[in-house]
Amino acid sequence: MISYIEHSDVVTQTFKKYFFLSEGHPMIADLISIVPFIGFFLLLRSFITNMIYVFAPGIMKHNNPTMTDHEIEEIKPRLADQGVKLMFHLTAALFASQYFGQREWWLPDLVKGKDTVTSHVNLLDKVFFMYQAGYHMQSLIHFFFLETKRKADDFVMGLHHVVTIMLILGSYLAAAPYMQVGICVFYVHDASDVFVATTKSLNYIQLPKPILAVSLVSSILGWIYFRIFSFACHIIYVAAYTTKEIFDNDGWTLEVYVRISMTTLMMCLWSMHVYWLKALVIASYRLATKSSNYDATDDDKAAMRQKSSFSNNSSAKTKRKEKSKIN
Repeated sequence: MISYIEHSDVVTQTFKKYFFLSEGHPMIADLISIVPFIGFFLLLRSFITNMIYVFAPGIMKHNNPTMTDHEIEEIKPRLADQGVKLMFHLTAALFASQYFGQREWWLPDLVKGKDTVTSHVNLLDKVFFMYQAGYHMQSLIHFFFLETKRKADDFVMGLHHVVTIMLILGSYLAAAPYMQVGICVFYVHDASDVFVATTKSLNYIQLPKPILAVSLVSSILGWIYFRIFSFACHIIYVAAYTTKEIFDNDGWTLEVYVRISMTTLMMCLWSMHVYWLKALVIASYRLATKSSNYDATDDDKAAMRQKSSFSNNSSAKTKRKEKSKIN
């Protein structure tokens, strides 16, 4: 299927006409094609949100009859957001593994293709980059202008969006071999986020705790392998090592500065991954200790308020009972 798309004249002409993309060396003009992808993801978000708002309440009520309408209204926007993320990360990870998986530089052998330089980039390579850029641009727009609930890690999340977009655009415009590194960075993010988005979605639709526990453990293991281990050992290490090789041979060149910048951005992302691993472990602890009175997978301010409100209400009820006994 992918081979057919790659060599189809219809697909080629469509992207040339409507997305302003064609084969060849990456150019700044190619970035115009990000706009249609942003529009596509905004429309997709609207569609998924409408579908979830229609069908999710019934599923939640079926799985947990004690849920109130207010609780369902609170969860629906989060479930819609995870639905968009799951759709994107799943399609991106599957496409990358199928389309790029046979290339000599694919993980964990990125080092083998570190010196591969080409002036010609396939159309689908470009489309994949623009697909990624469009999604993350849309996420940035949604985060700053459309999202109403604020979370405790808002600053980290906003920084992650900005750094990711800088890496996408930087690795694209610098062309191969930077594109190879960029594609591998996409993959370790997408593969791990499939597990996380699935876990959050299962939690929101109120599936039984054993199912959520299995999914949460899978998320932690996937996160550790892809975002902590593979990102550091298979990608950042290669980027740093090749930068040192070039510096030893040529000194301070433009390429060295570019590589240092890209490696620094990736190390910044990696540090955020460690930060979020802590949140996943905390979520596991909450699930194990049956702290079910607030969200087990989103450590946000609303959840903390919900926990506080739960404690205060419980305390108030206890006091009223004690007072009634005295009377």
